[in-house]
Amino acid sequence: MTQVGVHLMQNDLFFVDWDGRQTEHGKLHALSFADTPGFLAALSMDYILQAAVASERQDLWDYYHLCLLQQGGGQCEGWPHTLEDPYDTYLPIMELYVGTEDCKSNWNNFSMVLCAMHNLAWYETTPALREHIQWVLDQKFINEPGRTRTMILQGNPWFNFTFAAMKRLGPGSDGPAYGPVEEGICALKQFPASKVIRAADSAATYDHYCETRLGGSATEFPVPVAERCISTFEWWSDPYARETCAADPYRINQPADYLLPYWMGRYFGFIPEAL
Repeated sequence: MTQVGVHLMQNDLFFVDWDGRQTEHGKLHALSFADTPGFLAALSMDYILQAAVASERQDLWDYYHLCLLQQGGGQCEGWPHTLEDPYDTYLPIMELYVGTEDCKSNWNNFSMVLCAMHNLAWYETTPALREHIQWVLDQKFINEPGRTRTMILQGNPWFNFTFAAMKRLGPGSDGPAYGPVEEGICALKQFPASKVIRAADSAATYDHYCETRLGGSATEFPVPVAERCISTFEWWSDPYARETCAADPYRINQPADYLLPYWMGRYFGFIPEAL
């Protein structure tokens, strides 16, 4: 984490390859893609904050506070991205849901933002900024109003446990996220006991509702976990995808998609040891 943070700090939030050239998609400053600055602001803040926490290096802490958050009263010395505002002000501008009925959204982006917002909510210690991060996680990601496919509707245990663990509680909140935790546990109970590749055909079971980002077909509601094709990591894929897959008894995928949310649930006290 320290090496990644230092690399980004020294290269103005660009990833630079061994030959000195910037990589094709290695741009993390907030306005690299001007219509979704919150996406890259979250990733940049996450990488730098984690590196600062892990290394305890003052230059990384200064870069986080003075450059990304502009807490010194303006942009830090040598900051090249002159049109940018403090990165925390960009966080609400995620624009993660795309297309009619949100059908063309990119689930890889959801997963990346989830990791970043989880870490920011955990490691940010300034009360006002942490509450802002928690609000963004809730209202601009998990429970965004007006969205038909918002994360809270999908029964995704990884997303639900992250939301429940990092949710703002106390005065003015609506209390613990008991419902999402129960839905996440239910999804884990549906998970196959083995990740041997099995035959499945949700395309035959569920009607076409809309076209996905890459031209595939999606259902109106999430396909139950027990009826989905076995994947590398289930929770970062589109739960609405209509799929057909053949059995392959000689192939067994790794089980991180079960183990990660399960042990998150155990760690945060959502899942008792006996369950």
